[in-house]
Amino acid sequence: MGNEKGAFTDAKDSRVGLAEAANGGTLFLDEIGEIDLSFTSQIADVIRTKTVRRIGSMRERKVNIRIISATNQDLEKMVQEGRFRSDLYFRLRVITLSTAPLRATGQDIVQIATFYLQLHVRHYGKKNLYFTKAARQLLLDYSWPGNLRELRNTLEQTVLLATEQAIDVDQISINPSLMTGTTVLIERRSAALNHLPKTPILEKMSGNSLEDNQDLLKKALEKTGWNVSKSAKLLGLTRDMMRYRIEKYGLYAPQDLML
Repeated sequence: MGNEKGAFTDAKDSRVGLAEAANGGTLFLDEIGEIDLSFTSQIADVIRTKTVRRIGSMRERKVNIRIISATNQDLEKMVQEGRFRSDLYFRLRVITLSTAPLRATGQDIVQIATFYLQLHVRHYGKKNLYFTKAARQLLLDYSWPGNLRELRNTLEQTVLLATEQAIDVDQISINPSLMTGTTVLIERRSAALNHLPKTPILEKMSGNSLEDNQDLLKKALEKTGWNVSKSAKLLGLTRDMMRYRIEKYGLYAPQDLML
């Protein structure tokens, strides 16, 4: 809302607030559902009175602004729970545009991910990178609860840590518990097994039930001396996926190996 000079400590000059600065134009309120409840009352007052008053001033300044707000929260539910002001909700709800979450875009996720991948490649001056077939399937199988923001940041990390041009599933850091499919796990496992010498344990790992087979997971850990990274590679899983299953089933190394 701005302030007048001397209104508080360090207020050495008068400052125009955002609502006043947007007079005659548009004020965009991003993540409106995250704004503190006490501050939303001021927003509601601006919309209701079409005026603003700077801190330390008695003068009401008229403003003519259009307000656009965005949120990924269920504001109607928040109103019912008392976590969002009902008066502000109904003043903002003139025209509502709903956008589908990233996971609902289907095959377009791969194209969107490729766009951000190349964007980060150019920004950091990396060599041209591309997704493997298994990585593309991972992008489709993951639920992306953080939508575009999560995808963009995940791929930025991927580009920064990339050591090869081919981006595989183990280079995309996601939470395996939020996977919506299993195809990528099977494909990744098959690809890994094709490049490893056949052993009795690997022969037993040819079934599609590997992901939830505690016995095979334990045998892989024992075979690699309880090395998580090596076990994950042996099974064709990412390290995060392997650690998730270790914690899920409580598969921890014997005490004598931990000394």
